[in-house]
Amino acid sequence: MLITSRCDPYLDITDILCAFHTWLVQHDIRRARRSPSCGGSYTASTDPVVSGPPVTAATVQATPSNQFTPNTVTIAVGGTVTVDFGSVAHNVFFDNAPAGAPADITAPSSNKSTTLTFNQAGTFVYDCHIHPGMHGTVVVK
Repeated sequence: MLITSRCDPYLDITDILCAFHTWLVQHDIRRARRSPSCGGSYTASTDPVVSGPPVTAATVQATPSNQFTPNTVTIAVGGTVTVDFGSVAHNVFFDNAPAGAPADITAPSSNKSTTLTFNQAGTFVYDCHIHPGMHGTVVVK
């Protein structure tokens, strides 16, 4: 890629980013649009993101850094999510008991795995009551 400045006569980081963004637009990378640093306004694409079919099983790590990783998983109806609890104790609660949610994992759990089955389509948000702010989402299609 040849870097030429269209934003400023001095080649600085802004010019490099502008040139890179121009290249992305020209090559239709993720349907990018002009950025504010290049004299335009940013417009995100409204085209739908296409992904493969939902998987039948996924694994979520309950990490020592108080995060569920990945934060969101998508599975098929009847699919399972295995929660791998690491060395720090966590629990899993589907607050407000949404229809179709599996049973909560109420006991503080560490160094073990528990598998949850989702038999109904929907979006299920869960959290750890031991660590406020630690939450994840299971999307069932």
